[in-house]
Amino acid sequence: MNYDEFVRTVQAQSDLQTESAVAAAAESILSVLSERLSHGQAEDLAAGLPDNLAAAVTQSDGNADEFDADEFIERVRRREEEHAELDGNDAPTHVRSVLVGLTESTDDDRWDDTLAQLPEDFQRLYEA
Repeated sequence: MNYDEFVRTVQAQSDLQTESAVAAAAESILSVLSERLSHGQAEDLAAGLPDNLAAAVTQSDGNADEFDADEFIERVRRREEEHAELDGNDAPTHVRSVLVGLTESTDDDRWDDTLAQLPEDFQRLYEA
């Protein structure tokens, strides 16, 4: 996955104008995603990401928490409020744009394996 392409994809689908804002949103979203994935799947997903994104998806302790898409957005919103460049109220748009960036940039098998660990309601987060 090319980081510059990921940034452009996210920017095209969101209000995030700078690379640092995209990085902050991606870190927030990937770190929450890491809380939902098993350690093995987080490591597998990280292997397909650029180094500056991979660290965020492996932050969790590896014990997959069970929460739905609404809780996912709420956790991202709280994380985004910690970043000066981000508005937590825009979390749903940021989630969608980052997940679209991941689906377009990540190997299909790797993404399918990630989706297999998520409830079906997560699909609505990134599908139009």
